[in-house]
Amino acid sequence: MPMPPTRPSISTIAVVLAVTFARPALAGDGTAFERDFANAWPHYRDAWVRSAENDAAATATALDAFAAAWSRVAEDVAAAPPPAFRGDAGFTPDLRLIGDIAGKAAFQAGRGRLAQAHATLQQGRAILGELRRRNGIAAYDDPLDEFEDKLAEVGDENLDQPEIPPEQFIHLVEQLGVLAYLVERLEKLVPPQWAGDPAFLEAAEGLSRQVATVKAAVFTGQAVAVRAALEDLRKNFNKFYLYYG
Repeated sequence: MPMPPTRPSISTIAVVLAVTFARPALAGDGTAFERDFANAWPHYRDAWVRSAENDAAATATALDAFAAAWSRVAEDVAAAPPPAFRGDAGFTPDLRLIGDIAGKAAFQAGRGRLAQAHATLQQGRAILGELRRRNGIAAYDDPLDEFEDKLAEVGDENLDQPEIPPEQFIHLVEQLGVLAYLVERLEKLVPPQWAGDPAFLEAAEGLSRQVATVKAAVFTGQAVAVRAALEDLRKNFNKFYLYYG
């Protein structure tokens, strides 16, 4: 899938992530939190993607950077919780838990257990998503998370045989129908800063084409074709998430 030729700058990503928490109530003493969160979260996302790619060095580097940046987020919250979250008793414990989760993932990654580190980091993403939902905050991460969760359900079990078993065929067709719907949402819910951006549109359309490619592979009945198509879809979704999550 064609991707943008260069990775967005940290400043660009920071603006995007600030929107994740932005709403009128976030003003005044919420500003430092917004800024520091926007500086920290790209490192967490980077670690999540790099751990999926089994890149131990890049995962460790990203988690070290996240730990340093997240300490400033913790200081902001201790000094003055953002107004929008003062009524949420779980806000501060959730942020503390995300920091602990990142520390656990760093421990796992340092011992070469990248799959475990990736699963651990997924827990932090789920906590942040629930925090947003509790407080009525929408973000592009929401449809991305929905797609990623459904993609994770499209397992490779029973695909070590030459042909796809009938029950697996039915399961795959159903799951791919949901993925096709979710990838449409990724295109329709495009954040304003990427609306009309040719690189974004091509990347999103590329994901849609890859979902169709997996479905076409399923209809061949050949397990090896499905495994290859799923691997390509997962790799390119990780790239999409890294650029646009």
